[in-house]
Amino acid sequence: MQAAGVSGSSGTEGFRGSTSFTASVDGGGVPFATMSNPFPLGLNLPLGAKEGPTSGALTNIGAGIGESFFNDWVTPMGQQWNGTLQRELPGGWLVEAGYLGSKWQHLNDGESSMAYNQLPPSYLSLGTQLLSTNRVPNPFYNVLPNHPQPLFNQPLISYSQLLRPFPQYTSVSAFRKPQGNSLYHSFTLGITKRFSKGLSAQVSLTAGKLIDDVSQTVTFLGAAGTKQDFYNRAAERSISAQDISKRLAISSDYDLPFGRGRHFLAGIPRYADFAIGGWQVNGIAVFQTGLPLAIGNGQNVVNLGNPGQRPTTNGKNPKLDGPIDQRLDRYFDTSVFSQTGNFTFGNVSRFVGNLRAPGLVNIDFSVFKTFHPVERVRVQFRAEAYNLANHPTWAAPGTTVNDPATFGRITSASGNRTVQLALKLYF
Repeated sequence: MQAAGVSGSSGTEGFRGSTSFTASVDGGGVPFATMSNPFPLGLNLPLGAKEGPTSGALTNIGAGIGESFFNDWVTPMGQQWNGTLQRELPGGWLVEAGYLGSKWQHLNDGESSMAYNQLPPSYLSLGTQLLSTNRVPNPFYNVLPNHPQPLFNQPLISYSQLLRPFPQYTSVSAFRKPQGNSLYHSFTLGITKRFSKGLSAQVSLTAGKLIDDVSQTVTFLGAAGTKQDFYNRAAERSISAQDISKRLAISSDYDLPFGRGRHFLAGIPRYADFAIGGWQVNGIAVFQTGLPLAIGNGQNVVNLGNPGQRPTTNGKNPKLDGPIDQRLDRYFDTSVFSQTGNFTFGNVSRFVGNLRAPGLVNIDFSVFKTFHPVERVRVQFRAEAYNLANHPTWAAPGTTVNDPATFGRITSASGNRTVQLALKLYF
């Protein structure tokens, strides 16, 4: 067990001591440390076990320890497998269908979910005795005289503190300990038109499902979700925060076959080609489902020192159908969820698989027209429209049960049609 922890992502390894390297003390002009003597002022040695009441083995005693608390370490391990079937069709078309799967073990977990000092759920039967107001004589009182932490300088202490696995600490956590698991299955379909006769196209469809039991606190990987019981990891298994169940992307470029040198109207006069020939149309369309929602309780009154508390569901399907703009104030059936009370766990999963944020609908389209005013010069006019359909990108609805002003409501959106015109000269 490592008994010291400091803020920061690196943590503290056991009772490590560190010494900063000072290359110069006058702004870099005269070397202070050299290769032969890199630490002229000496080294800070690792803390010993008998350095006083607030260092060594007693570091942070009476307070919380974290980030560096590791009683084991396992290197993350992944397995991946896939198979595809291809068929070439006439006209330069290629169809490919595939299956992709992966399984990962020992993934990094979120620091806030590593509650080693949580009381076991069997203590829930104590009810109000778990409240911090239930105070009893403190067996740690005056064990370490003049100790700065309340655990050692107060005659009374909460009863629940004495029931903790490590009662000498207020909390015990670890930084992203590798104990998470994930499983992914997907079907992929690709249709490709190789460039010929002025046309190229690509259609890509992915339909999959990602399941994990990891509460991650890094926001760019998705919402963390709320872990409830440190001793029951099986209850954390749910659809992943990063799961996009379906995604369809379509792209195409097409040089229209009209004008001089093209399939149609190849012999028209140059002045007519100025208007009819040299056109190209391009498009990219993306459609995908939204990310699953994590419904929050808004409070944690389990009173076990556990990471969090989830709400309670009555078992009905909360999903509502219909256009999103017609249910902005009630995106899903909020009556399905209720706030979980004291001394109990909620029964809502970490992420609700059949309840997702609004998905993505986006179409970009452009038209190019190329002119040849003289033999060695080309001028290209470009008209480009982003989000051609002017489809809003809706924000996720409020997901906290005890916030009626926002729960189930979509209060914002982004994305609007943008058109830009450009003229390019090639010479």
